[in-house]
Amino acid sequence: MSQSSPSTGAPAGFVAQVGASLIGRGLGFIALAIVARQVTASDLGAFGFAISVMTLSSGLALPGTSVVATTQAAERAEPIQAIVSRLLATNAVATALITLPIILITAAVAGPGQTRTLLLIVLPLAFMSSIDTRWQLLFASKGRAVAVAYLIGQVVYFAGILVWFVAGHGTIEAYAILNVIGLLLNVVINNRLTANQIGPIKPRVNRDQFRSMARAAVAPGITLLVAIAYSQSGMILLGILSTKSEVGNLLVANRIPLVISSLGTLWAANALPRLAEANQLTDRGDERRVGGWYLSVTIPVSLAVFGLAAANPAGLLAWAFGAEYRNLGNLYILCLLFAALSLVASTITFGLLAQAKGRTAAKVGAAALAANLIFGVLLIPAIGASGAAIATIATESVIVIGTLAHLSRSNLTPQLVPATLGKGLLAAGLSCMTGAVVGQLTGGPIGAVAAGLVFAAAFMGMRTMEYQR
Repeated sequence: MSQSSPSTGAPAGFVAQVGASLIGRGLGFIALAIVARQVTASDLGAFGFAISVMTLSSGLALPGTSVVATTQAAERAEPIQAIVSRLLATNAVATALITLPIILITAAVAGPGQTRTLLLIVLPLAFMSSIDTRWQLLFASKGRAVAVAYLIGQVVYFAGILVWFVAGHGTIEAYAILNVIGLLLNVVINNRLTANQIGPIKPRVNRDQFRSMARAAVAPGITLLVAIAYSQSGMILLGILSTKSEVGNLLVANRIPLVISSLGTLWAANALPRLAEANQLTDRGDERRVGGWYLSVTIPVSLAVFGLAAANPAGLLAWAFGAEYRNLGNLYILCLLFAALSLVASTITFGLLAQAKGRTAAKVGAAALAANLIFGVLLIPAIGASGAAIATIATESVIVIGTLAHLSRSNLTPQLVPATLGKGLLAAGLSCMTGAVVGQLTGGPIGAVAAGLVFAAAFMGMRTMEYQR
């Protein structure tokens, strides 16, 4: 095996993915703003509850299989086509055996009404996620193709919103259906691109292969499942312990922070192949260096999030979603704090998985989930959506502290890059000041946009000057 040092630059196609994600999430933001003016907070809450149940039940269906497949691909011990075929078959079987019954039972318990209808509408999302080959395209450095596939799905979804809702005839059920159509198109394109690259995909797995992959996926799967559980438990606990309106309030306040945390997950998912390859080398210094570079970029980005928090949040929410949501400013700031922590947590958690430290990550995740549930049960009945947000912040804090403590004990503490970190921190400071000043002078939307643009321009500008020397 070659012992060449893995690179530390941004993964191939990552810029295209970020651009597509920002455009796609921007379209999703506008879509929700349109929908929020035509349906009630309770309607949005019922949709958020259904999506959370679907996401959590999907997570129970062997969530660590894609991590196992990425690790196997990095070892290059067998053709990638065989790995992809085995993975899709394994995921499809697990989804049918685990996810489908959970959603159907939940729908039955919910009884006739809006929640049951929405649960049945979003059910296909679980199967689509299980057969998506996006991970393989990322491993093959086809990030631009992933970006295009995602963007096409989002554009079709947004066009449907314009057709159904701008005319004033949309319902929350229509919103759910359009979400399903958008993701379906995304998955179909991803899988077609994968088939064009590696040849026809024929999902097949025998009993022994299924058991083997299931066993290998347990440790990383528990880690990812815990992350899915605590990210969705707020919505689910709110739906059980509070009202659907509170769920809707959290859905609205968390829309912008969710874009940020999703970019963090995208960054970490792109880092996984390089971290996995670094783990195959004998020099632990390479592993520390690669992980340190990714963390040196992630930390400033997480701090720059507070530029959005300073940009007149009440005005931003009222402008985007209507006056009904003006008083959610404090909840919005709590969600931004969660997003900032999740950026760091995603990077270091995927670093553990790449090191085959799934059991350690699982222990940290289990402690985080326990904290999430305890805080949620204690706080949600008293302060509603804010309690769910605080519980999630506590969870992310446990993950960051616990993971860094383990890396320190294992002499694998990421080796930060002072120059990259310093430039990023300076850009983050400029972003926060811009958000505060412009947000108060001109209003939340302009301040938030200005904060983001200043950070991007300052950080990328300093990086460009560094390359030109």
